[in-house]
Amino acid sequence: MGLAVNDNIYLYSATRLQDVLAEILSMRPRAVIVDSIQTVYLDDVNGSAGSVSQVRKRDAACCSALHPTIRCLFCFAYHPAHAAYCSAHHPAR
Repeated sequence: MGLAVNDNIYLYSATRLQDVLAEILSMRPRAVIVDSIQTVYLDDVNGSAGSVSQVRKRDAACCSALHPTIRCLFCFAYHPAHAAYCSAHHPAR
């Protein structure tokens, strides 16, 4: 289930990679931004989302499913250690 913000931006929320890829391929956008990629998982791969096996298989699945259809894919991940580092070096004002 997604939400069209306007004619150029569409928001979609899911953590199962098969659902995400199906939505992307059905829309055929010029660019895709995936936020919190560490929470996305594949059903048929052992390990929790973000584990080494999930990350390897997830990235390979994204590349093979989206290439050459999607030319611009941005993925952002959050890691608690990075947040601690950023807040220590750049405290809130």
